[in-house]
Amino acid sequence: MTPSTPTFRFDSVSLLRNLLLMCVSIELLFFALDYHVNYAGLGSGSIRRLFSTSREDSLPAWFSIMQTAMVALTVWLVYLLVRRLGTRWQRAGWLTLALFFSYLAFDDGARIHERVGTAYHEYFSQASATFGARTLELFPSYRWQIVFMPIFASMGVFMFVFLLGQLRGWKPKVVVFLALTCLAGAVALDFLEGLDEDHWLNPYTAIANTWQLDYWSARTFGRSPYATLVHFSKSIEETVEMFAMTLLWVVFLGHFTWLARDLRIRFAPAPACDQSQASAAPQESVSSAVPQAG
Repeated sequence: MTPSTPTFRFDSVSLLRNLLLMCVSIELLFFALDYHVNYAGLGSGSIRRLFSTSREDSLPAWFSIMQTAMVALTVWLVYLLVRRLGTRWQRAGWLTLALFFSYLAFDDGARIHERVGTAYHEYFSQASATFGARTLELFPSYRWQIVFMPIFASMGVFMFVFLLGQLRGWKPKVVVFLALTCLAGAVALDFLEGLDEDHWLNPYTAIANTWQLDYWSARTFGRSPYATLVHFSKSIEETVEMFAMTLLWVVFLGHFTWLARDLRIRFAPAPACDQSQASAAPQESVSSAVPQAG
């Protein structure tokens, strides 16, 4: 009797909705914990740092890395389907996105862009009269943006143009536009956070000097107004970045569920030994060794 084949069915709409609500809830929780536990000084220092959105060795950083890795994995799954059924342009486009998000996952964990920016500054600060040295003089913020901002901006434009032709309906396209806008806003906040405190473009210095936040920041957080504003700018930046990755994950996963709506996966069983042939040889040797009666 052949056993019936189990069938697994998923409601893609409920899956995507629950995933969106879960990730957004976690991100808002991390922001609240950073405010009430980390920066407000609730608990010991080691526990506070665990919930800091601006540290690399914290729960928000771990969540961000894992989420980016899941986005990359989802895009790779889409590529595996498109590789067999799609055109050359589709295969090249999805492969480019899969490699890009895989790099972002590695970058989140290893801080590659920050280390490359530091190396860029160390090299060109000693090489005068070069284009790199000139960029160091003109660019006032983090050095990694000199190298990576053109690359990220180009990938953002490519992603939006490519996905306009791949996604079904206007809703996921709007979500992609919103996600890319959030990522651009996060990079803009990062640019402002990298400015010197006395730089004329620094908005945090202007706010701290205009609104007289000394008493509030000292009483609430025990910090200066400028340090408080910069910290929560970083917290908002990381939260917005995680929210953008959540939106992209939902879009890519929704596209995958549509492509794989009739997908069937079969695992070929490993070749088994023929038990009858395996037992035949010993029986024949035994019968030939025993003399026949008669």
